[in-house]
Amino acid sequence: MVPNYNGICIYLSALGCLSSQTLANFEVIVVDNASTDDSVSWVREHHPEVKIIQRAVNGGPVKSTNDGIRASRGEYVVILLDNDNADADWLATLVAALDEHPQYDFAIAKMLVYEEDQQLLSAGAGTRSVSQPCRPWYR
Repeated sequence: MVPNYNGICIYLSALGCLSSQTLANFEVIVVDNASTDDSVSWVREHHPEVKIIQRAVNGGPVKSTNDGIRASRGEYVVILLDNDNADADWLATLVAALDEHPQYDFAIAKMLVYEEDQQLLSAGAGTRSVSQPCRPWYR
């Protein structure tokens, strides 16, 4: 799921890395926040496989993320920002980690600073399930 607001100048990164993933069976949803650039038409032309949700009003990244999560059909939801980039095995690795460790509710990938490939931005996070199932944060 990729939230968007006027992201035409940076879409090549996120959608390009998604089209090169080694995991083959996943849906991509772009939620547009009432963009005024040509990003929606660009996505339709260059990535016709992507599902697009167009919001009439810009609700910001949180509302668009919530809309994308609600529209998703997969077992897992991954939020990728429009300027993010990922290695080809990134999605397969995240899914495998969650499949192998069902006691965890979510996973976050290690992130590097885009301009400096070896500088660590975040090493991820995790949490164990408690006695009750995790409640979706978007409700």
